[in-house]
Amino acid sequence: MSNNNDIITLTSADGTSTDFYNLGVIRHKGTSFAILQPVDLPAGMTADEALVFRMTFKAGGDIDYNIEVNDKIVDAVLKKFNNLVDQSNNDAGRAVGHPLNMLLDVGVFIVLVIMTLVVQDFLPTDGLRSILLTTILAGMVADVGYFIVHLFCFLIGKR
Repeated sequence: MSNNNDIITLTSADGTSTDFYNLGVIRHKGTSFAILQPVDLPAGMTADEALVFRMTFKAGGDIDYNIEVNDKIVDAVLKKFNNLVDQSNNDAGRAVGHPLNMLLDVGVFIVLVIMTLVVQDFLPTDGLRSILLTTILAGMVADVGYFIVHLFCFLIGKR
């Protein structure tokens, strides 16, 4: 087995090597499980599917990976993994439409307004001033967009 940039090469007992993307490791009932996806997907496997391997830690730092065949364990591990992925895709673990996200959007907007008013006086040339103002304006537009999305999701109750 080799580990290179989140790609793991596993070698079977018959000597066949297969490259896998290492999507993550989940602990379940005291055991570590690797969530792996073949780099070259076999026929019938889609890009949103992965395999669960039970990890056994050996002396000297070696790890054995064995495909998990117990459907209940596979389902539980994948459920934990999907929950972690869903949580990390939200803003700091908060759901879209959470009131704290809207408060953060307002705070960012205020900081950008203050930067527009204060920082531009310290720049020596009109060119630098123009670049700064354009960048701040782009940030304001993006921030207002985020605020609208969070507000809409809050109003429709998607949190």
